[in-house]
Amino acid sequence: TLDIGTSTWSLTNFSLAVYNSTTTVYLASGTLAVTNTANTGQVRIADGSTSAGTLFVTNGTVVADSLSVGPDASSSGKLVISGAGVVTNSSNAGMFSVGVSGSSCQLIITNGGKMFVLGDTRIGTSGTSNNLALISGSNSILSDELGVRVGAGGRGNMLIISNGARLFAANGGTIGGDGGGTAFNTGIVVGAGSA
Repeated sequence: TLDIGTSTWSLTNFSLAVYNSTTTVYLASGTLAVTNTANTGQVRIADGSTSAGTLFVTNGTVVADSLSVGPDASSSGKLVISGAGVVTNSSNAGMFSVGVSGSSCQLIITNGGKMFVLGDTRIGTSGTSNNLALISGSNSILSDELGVRVGAGGRGNMLIISNGARLFAANGGTIGGDGGGTAFNTGIVVGAGSA
């Protein structure tokens, strides 16, 4: 558990769950900043082949130039943002990806958690499958500036917005696309107040 308090930890890069690991990290307070002047600071969850790391942001803030869940083949990470937790992708040169090379990766934003992405948001990319983004509960938000893509080259990827949660996509979004192998990607909006 990272309990940073009112302070900020600044790092150049942050890798969670390195090779063949199942590490879980909780951010309980404060700010974890992974940025640099070149906009190349990365948070990589489940960083390593066959790793399955999880980052819970429950009452603190993560700021990074780019973030990825499942950046390596056969990795299956999870990012959970809940309550007062906030995660920000701070560079429009970077992106936020769930299932970059890994499959069955998850983003869960719930109970008022918030994520702000200045770059692209991608749920499943080329050759990946069964990745999930779930935004659920009143005041839970995913806000993206450059576009949300579900299943850009992958199969069986899903975006669910439920129970009053909101998705703000300034430049719209797509489901599927990028050639063959993009079947069975889904976007679902359900529940009063969801958008």
